[in-house]
Amino acid sequence: ERSGARAINSDSLNPPNPDCPVCSPVVARVEIDPEVATLEHLIQGVLQTELGYGEEISVGLGSESIYDPDFTDNLEKKLFDLGINNESFITVYDENEPERINLELVVIAR
Repeated sequence: ERSGARAINSDSLNPPNPDCPVCSPVVARVEIDPEVATLEHLIQGVLQTELGYGEEISVGLGSESIYDPDFTDNLEKKLFDLGINNESFITVYDENEPERINLELVVIAR
C-alpha cells in the first residue's frame, strides 16, 4: 500500500538493550528433576561446568535471591524444596562480568 499506514514495515530491528529488563535476558530451557537435584547440582553441574560461569554468580527465583557467593545456605536443598518445579523461571546474574546479560532458565521437569 502506498498510503502512510502500512501493515508490514521493512525497517531493521535494534539489538536487545542490556539495560532493558524486558529485552535483555537470554532464555534457555534446562531439563532437570527438581525432586532429586539440589541447587548445588544446578550451579556446579550446569552453570559452572556446562555454561562456563565463574564463582561470582547469583541465582534468583522470582524476586527472591536463592544463592549468591555470600549466601550458600540453600546449596544442599532440593530444587523442589526451594519452590522450583516444572516451568519455573530461574534468573542467573554474573557478578564478575556485568556486560553479560542475565540468563533466564526455564525448568522442564523430567
